[in-house]
Amino acid sequence: MNIRTRLHISNVVMIVVPVVIAVVVGLACVGIVWSLVTGFAPLGSEALEERFGLAGISAQDERSIKVIVSLTALALVVAIVVAVVLTDRFMTRFVLGHVTGPLGQLSQGVDQVRSGNLSHRIGYDGDDEFKPVCDAFDEMASRLADSVERDRRLEEARKDLIAGMSHDLRGPLTSIRGYAEGLRDGVAADEESRRRYTGVILEKTADMEHKVSELLALTRLDMDGYVLETRSLELDSYARDFVSRDRDDFAAQGMSVTCNLTPVTVEADPAELDRILGNLLDNSLRYRKRDEVSVEIGVASVGGCAVLSVSDDGPGVAERDLARIFEPLYRGDAARSGSREGSGLGLSIVAASASRMGGSASAGRSDAGGLSVEVRLPLAQSRGEVSE
Repeated sequence: MNIRTRLHISNVVMIVVPVVIAVVVGLACVGIVWSLVTGFAPLGSEALEERFGLAGISAQDERSIKVIVSLTALALVVAIVVAVVLTDRFMTRFVLGHVTGPLGQLSQGVDQVRSGNLSHRIGYDGDDEFKPVCDAFDEMASRLADSVERDRRLEEARKDLIAGMSHDLRGPLTSIRGYAEGLRDGVAADEESRRRYTGVILEKTADMEHKVSELLALTRLDMDGYVLETRSLELDSYARDFVSRDRDDFAAQGMSVTCNLTPVTVEADPAELDRILGNLLDNSLRYRKRDEVSVEIGVASVGGCAVLSVSDDGPGVAERDLARIFEPLYRGDAARSGSREGSGLGLSIVAASASRMGGSASAGRSDAGGLSVEVRLPLAQSRGEVSE
């Protein structure tokens, strides 16, 4: 049984039942009053005719009275039926019109989404019980569209990643094959040539190993089953120890590192922090334009988060590229033109590691004109705001 039929039945019952009750009660009251007035005299008796002065009335007048009474009763019944029908139609249209309209919009919205039109919105502007439902449908459609778009971007990124890594690995493989064939065919006739060929093979092998290692790291970070070993960590002490441990190696590679640290305690995984700082410093070193590059590592507490920043005085990144440098295999123009081109995954790993630890990564231009990357991490317990 549909809503319209149910409304008709409920309207009729709602109208007829009170009318029947009123008629029954009215007839009962009329009967009581009639009995009291006539003294319980039966209809047609002489006493009743004398009481109401109907004695001696002609048969024709009596028939006329009966006709008038019958017509009046018929008119009353017709009026009641017409009133019931009209009231039912009004109430049905009044109620059903406010139900079928929103239901029709919802049905149309479902058809649009089912056909793939995820941009369709109901936009219901009524102020009734249907508005929360329609608003929830619009929100669902919006989230679904965002999810589909996100999946599309991830699929494109996956394809680009596979294509890019294939391209990046093809170069070292070609070099390894060429030098290996040279060794096999005796092209390297003397010991110095063989040593040089072997050195190139080892260098290209290490390069491939680094690329594959970063690809595996990025893949693990994207896996739901990858578990971090987070703990409370004094980020400033960690950064200081990291720099002190590798300062000589940094200097040997042409990188000077300074620190501007504020005591901050974070909830983080030390292994991921090693990966983040290592990739950021390697990025500054790899894409420098001079023999020397200066890097500043900063730790501070900003807006309820710990901020680990790495800023250099290198060539920087074009403004149009800042929003995309965390995408896998994305390289800006300055990076592409460098002679020490990397895997293109370093900053992607930084962003993925930060996200895994409940934080985020962003990039901008440093005060020295180079690149500045900020990694925000959740605070564990602040030890004050004493600057070093």
